[in-house]
Amino acid sequence: MGITLYGDESGTHDETGIEQGSEVAIVAGFLARSEHWEIFTEKWVSVLDEFSIPAFHMNEFVDPRGEEKTAWPYKGWSREKCDEFVMRLVRVARDYTLLGFGGAVSVRDYDEVVPEHLKKDTQHPYHFALQNLFDNVITTFADSLPLMLLPHEQVDFSFEQQDEFEKKALEMFAKVKKRDHTNRLGSIAFVPKGLFRAHEAADLIAYRMRKVITRRVSGKPAFSAGSWDEELNARHSLVVGYFERSNLEAFVAEIAARNVIE
Repeated sequence: MGITLYGDESGTHDETGIEQGSEVAIVAGFLARSEHWEIFTEKWVSVLDEFSIPAFHMNEFVDPRGEEKTAWPYKGWSREKCDEFVMRLVRVARDYTLLGFGGAVSVRDYDEVVPEHLKKDTQHPYHFALQNLFDNVITTFADSLPLMLLPHEQVDFSFEQQDEFEKKALEMFAKVKKRDHTNRLGSIAFVPKGLFRAHEAADLIAYRMRKVITRRVSGKPAFSAGSWDEELNARHSLVVGYFERSNLEAFVAEIAARNVIE
């Protein structure tokens, strides 16, 4: 028996946040015990089979040129069918996991606020978002939900292989573990794509949370009532940390003060 968070990242890889789709960098995913992941997989695959979809990839689902592609699996679907399909997947992810976690950062604020020597260490906004995710897990199980895990239990992390970010992510995880006085962080693994269905759910929540945050910070109205977001957080089981200018400035000041003391 183990506890695993399956995660994914979302957003265009523009480190300045100017390119459309890169405004927010996020790493997010769902956490559950192994026996619940088994049930999740069965339910998830059942929905995919019912709609004749071999595997779910968010970028493919929202592909604006999908109808032009002969092999696009969603070709000819109505908006109602698309919404029903995703809503079914959302409910499976929500109901057969313990919590959803996310770490996000405004890429433009990160680019403008974080000094170059810290950027050199972080290397990319996604690594900052990943560190935020790890910290959210530590804080959650240290403070608000310690009884969800037994004293000896740790959270393992699983991501699909990502050559661009993997090496630095492993280094960052090792650093975070050293200051994890709760001893809640277990191991981290980067596995071949398509190995676990749980990564498909992580892909969904990472994409959706990025869209929600991007709309909010750009002043656009929230998604309408009855949207996927209400279903995702119907159990109030999402823990998402977001860094923008104000708390990035506080973060930089804290690092500077710590360096002076040391």
